[in-house]
Amino acid sequence: MNRTSIRPWAVLAAAVLIVAASPAAAGPGACVGYDLSGYRAADGGFDPDGRLSLITRAGAAVHDAAVGGVAIAAFGFSAPVRIVGAAPDRVLVRKIGETRPLGWVDRADLLCRLKPLRDARTGLERKAFIRTETAVADGDGGTPTITAYPAPTLDGCAAGSCRELSRFELYFVADETDDAILLTETFVIDGPHVRLVGWVAKQSVILWNWALGVRPAETLSHDGGIGSVCAYVSAADAAADRDCQPILGGRDWFRSWFRLPILAEEDGFYRIAVPSAAIDERNVVDRDDGTLRVIDPTQVREIPVNQLKARNRIDVFFLIDGTRSMTPWIDAIRGTAERPGVVQAIAERLRREAAQGAVFRYGFRVYRDTGGRRGDGLGAAFGLASTDCLEPDRDAIEQSHQAFQQALLAVETTVDDRDDFPENTFGGLKQALRDVRGCGDNTKLVFVIGDAGYDVARQRSRGRRPVSARELALRVNARPAMAVFFVRPPRDHADFARPDLYDDAHDLFGRQALDLLGRIETQAEDRAAYFIDLPADGSADRAILDQIVGRVGAMTRPDLIAEIEVDLRGGAALEEIIDRLRRTNDDVPMLFWKLVHKSACDELKELCQRRIYQNVGEVLVPVSESLVEEVWLRADDLLRWQNILRPLRDVDMKGRDRRRSLVNVLVRSLENAISEPPFEDTGETFADYLKRAGGLPLRARSPLLSYSPDALTDPARVPSCELDFIALWARRAGEILNVAYDGRFQPVWYEAPGGVPTTVCPTLSANGRRLPFVTSAIDKVPLGPNDDFSYATSFRRTTVYWIPQDYLP
Repeated sequence: MNRTSIRPWAVLAAAVLIVAASPAAAGPGACVGYDLSGYRAADGGFDPDGRLSLITRAGAAVHDAAVGGVAIAAFGFSAPVRIVGAAPDRVLVRKIGETRPLGWVDRADLLCRLKPLRDARTGLERKAFIRTETAVADGDGGTPTITAYPAPTLDGCAAGSCRELSRFELYFVADETDDAILLTETFVIDGPHVRLVGWVAKQSVILWNWALGVRPAETLSHDGGIGSVCAYVSAADAAADRDCQPILGGRDWFRSWFRLPILAEEDGFYRIAVPSAAIDERNVVDRDDGTLRVIDPTQVREIPVNQLKARNRIDVFFLIDGTRSMTPWIDAIRGTAERPGVVQAIAERLRREAAQGAVFRYGFRVYRDTGGRRGDGLGAAFGLASTDCLEPDRDAIEQSHQAFQQALLAVETTVDDRDDFPENTFGGLKQALRDVRGCGDNTKLVFVIGDAGYDVARQRSRGRRPVSARELALRVNARPAMAVFFVRPPRDHADFARPDLYDDAHDLFGRQALDLLGRIETQAEDRAAYFIDLPADGSADRAILDQIVGRVGAMTRPDLIAEIEVDLRGGAALEEIIDRLRRTNDDVPMLFWKLVHKSACDELKELCQRRIYQNVGEVLVPVSESLVEEVWLRADDLLRWQNILRPLRDVDMKGRDRRRSLVNVLVRSLENAISEPPFEDTGETFADYLKRAGGLPLRARSPLLSYSPDALTDPARVPSCELDFIALWARRAGEILNVAYDGRFQPVWYEAPGGVPTTVCPTLSANGRRLPFVTSAIDKVPLGPNDDFSYATSFRRTTVYWIPQDYLP
């Protein structure tokens, strides 16, 4: 089962699995030897909040002791845990959302490095694209996929449980062994909602340990259309200009996260990675057959997952019968100051899911037969807001929940003897469907709690238009993800002069509930499962807790939503993913899968049923002025660059100490941006320091950072006149990056050809001859006709920029 741990009754099975598993040697990302002393409290104990970690091997054993002992449970691959204790070879862990430790896990089975591994040469995070062409069996016509395994030993794919990757996608390298690397989708594992992709064979990936990509210039044109540059499969093709595969230029690149990653520079060519799905057949000019494959940025898009993410935002709404017949049960539903009720129990049960990334909101509506402002029986309510839908504020959610509980505690049943069975049940439900409209993409779970049915004739006699089950079902079916549950307390004839009428109304509630459920598309097949008829043994409050809490808990699975999202980005079709996960999660109700399918397929369209196959390979493009070389930067990287350059704008470049002032300001700026280690007197260039210590993407052969402190302080190596142009370029580069940081604008300036004039500074150093000489103020123009055109793009919950490397200093 793909769960955080096995159940207690499965310990024996876990022991068998543990014996069969063969853990590989720990990689550099594992917890082996990892210093956890920073998580110890002043009293010597461990931080009770723990340290986030992920399991890197399916079947990782949980032991009852730090040394030796027996296996008491096992974890699934990528399960998130909190480390709450440490020993030399094992760590003590607890499951997310729980307070008590579960047991001890071998350090080799846990990921403690929560950022990607760094490349020793470039200092940058290691990244990878799958190389699907290597996975096609010779001559069998198979489709290209790469298997991502749940173990570094590249095995453990029982019953088709392994993830298959078949799409051009950027991944980060979280760990490695001699033969395999561990892929993750995110730059930083910043919460338990993050899932590892899996272990893949090293020969199955294209490693990209730079931050440089390339695109054809946006100004390229041909005969009034968009121009292109040529890519070639081989060096021989490139030398003969044979089988050109055009790469389109134009401004569409500014609407895509996609650039062509530079893997190497070879004899005047860039070797780049490219997916075949970016290649379409279309007419291009001046070729013998008139048709060539064209690499187009619009063909590589992010998979839409907004509706999928919305399944982690859950609204739980209670429609409560507030009539006299409900008096024995109302305390169990709304709770009292002394004893929690249904809602409080649900909130506690969902604590684990909330800790893994789900967000819950609560609301209620009270209904009766008569009364209320309009005489329709609709009473007190706590609706759902329409604000902060996509990025809910957790503090605001908690405040709303507290207000909800206070409002619910004030709900009372009526004392009007005439206001009894039957009730305005359908009228209340119609209003409840309005009450839950806020943040309409959220999952909506509506619980109707009552004991009397809806009388059409009585509503018509009171001048109100009757509400039909068909009308209500149409409203529910129109929602992206909604489910209705009915809860009926047991019969209680106390204080009723006509128990036969009460029995009729009680029976009518059940018939109407099942009729309505049979009309709801996602619930009709198993409608009886959503009607909770409480037993008549006097334990109604306990039954409410057990059954309602169980239903809601089964519908909230942020761990499975995270798995689906990773699979979709890997190229799998949604229906294929659901089929795979259902086989390993047989405790999840069918309704969950139906709601995921219904809502996400509206957004995914053909990707709901069709896997994306992309043959990812390498091509060569000639280095030329028609190409724009760009640097991949996260938003905080770009901010670090701005922080480095900002103090240089105000450096005092007058007097005898200007050399020392320039060097001191630059060193302090670098150290402040990187934090540690100190620059000291290493003899390194500033660029080498940034790569080694900071992991900050920078411009190749940087005009500013190619200097060393020793050179800047030596007049024989850097003349005094050169210092002014260094400071000028640092100021202008900062202004350029300020424009680029907005994302929507392209900085514009005039740069003198040939750089700094030797007539002004005849003894320029070799670095000085490469300094740009910007002779104008920095202006800006829009990148495109609207804000969709930007240097910035959202990439896995992070803002990233593709910045022309000439903008960097």
